[in-house]
Amino acid sequence: MRVPGGSKLALLASVLLSTSNLAALAGPVPSVRPAGTLASASDTTAGDPDLRPSTAPPWNPAKPVADSEPWENALRLPESIASLPIYALGHLTEKGLMYVEESNFVPRVSVILARYQGAGLVVVPASLGDRTGLGAEAQVSPPFFRPLSAALSGSTAGYNRARVTLTAGPAGVEYVSDWRAQDQFFGFGLESRQGEVSNYAAQSEAVRASLNYPWRKPERRAPPDGETMPASDESDHPWCTTPRFEFHAWVGPRTLVLANGRDSRKESLEERFPSLGATLLGARVEHLVYGARLERDTRSGAPHWTRGWRAGVEAERFDKAIEGLALRDGSTPARPFTRLTYEGEAAVSFRPRDPRTVRLAVKVVDQSLGAGPGLVLIPDLPHLGGREGLSGFEPGRFHDLDLVAGRLTYLFPMGRYLEMDLHSDAGGVYPDLSEARLATLKGSYGAALRIRSVAAVLGQIGVDWSSEKVRFGFSLGGVE
Repeated sequence: MRVPGGSKLALLASVLLSTSNLAALAGPVPSVRPAGTLASASDTTAGDPDLRPSTAPPWNPAKPVADSEPWENALRLPESIASLPIYALGHLTEKGLMYVEESNFVPRVSVILARYQGAGLVVVPASLGDRTGLGAEAQVSPPFFRPLSAALSGSTAGYNRARVTLTAGPAGVEYVSDWRAQDQFFGFGLESRQGEVSNYAAQSEAVRASLNYPWRKPERRAPPDGETMPASDESDHPWCTTPRFEFHAWVGPRTLVLANGRDSRKESLEERFPSLGATLLGARVEHLVYGARLERDTRSGAPHWTRGWRAGVEAERFDKAIEGLALRDGSTPARPFTRLTYEGEAAVSFRPRDPRTVRLAVKVVDQSLGAGPGLVLIPDLPHLGGREGLSGFEPGRFHDLDLVAGRLTYLFPMGRYLEMDLHSDAGGVYPDLSEARLATLKGSYGAALRIRSVAAVLGQIGVDWSSEKVRFGFSLGGVE
């Protein structure tokens, strides 16, 4: 309502009169309560004088009030001392993550590595497995002859691997020499005991001719300028493309021999299991290995794959060696066996711009021994523990002929270059798959903080725990 200028005084008088009438209807205002009296119990604070404006000075303590009393500090002292390492780790992690975020550390390192890759020389973290120490791998692929490549890996725990590969279209030939210095063995089956740990060393050599389809895997290229994450339809992005169908076949000799482990902190296989050590240590076995793998893959997404599924089946035969093709000795006491491996995993995601992803992965291994006598060495047995499954248990914790394992994972972003991986594992090993029971499966749980670029996951640091152990670990490369 508009009020003419000459009527402003009349309007003001009307408002004041209305206010006084409302005050009269509300009744008398109670007087200020004397100091020290208690407030009356009432369902309303409408007439509480403590809520009215006052000119009295506010109450202040006579001296500063401490956060806690001395006796409370004394009770908390053991906990405070025990948590100091965790507090320091949290502080360093916070500062480190802030530096990574503010300095664009991940993109800068990616650019530097890309320059060396173009020259045919790449140095990357080694992928030698758990408990292998800090390691690196040098990869060489001459720019003038790309079909030839070589790689040499080594670690502080004494592990090393050499590999030379020659490819021509779908065909390839590969030589691999692998030395494992201190792998662990606890006995056979799920009833093996944690305290009966031993360690052994293994030396293997293999030559393999292979046929592969497709023989050219699509590259995971960086996204275009100005685009930081895949859009909802990742199939439109070339850096997210994966092969839809794969077939691999191979044949070639392989030789394997065991020795006492190099870890002086643990008993050797010969000391912990004398009869087994006397049979297996120093005994060389050589097989002619041939097999095939068929896989269907619809996964897509970046930096981790966010949707789709993958299913594969692999059949591999470790047969008697052929004298003319043997690497060392074609007449070793090797027992033939056949290994069937079934794998599958699937994922669903929500919030496509920076996805939250749920994954389920399952693996089954069915290994059957051939007729007649002969040796099957420990590295040829399916096993669980560490990155092979059941991450909360020691690597090599469970060995037997057959294996069942699964993992449920939830991935969600923590920042532009960080994401969290929460996972739960279940699995077991058995003399025969018919003995597998849900009640006998072992379980473990874990969480990992993963460092990522726009196109890929670069590394992770995490913790896994089980009924036996809490394990901390990290890895650089090879996460996805």
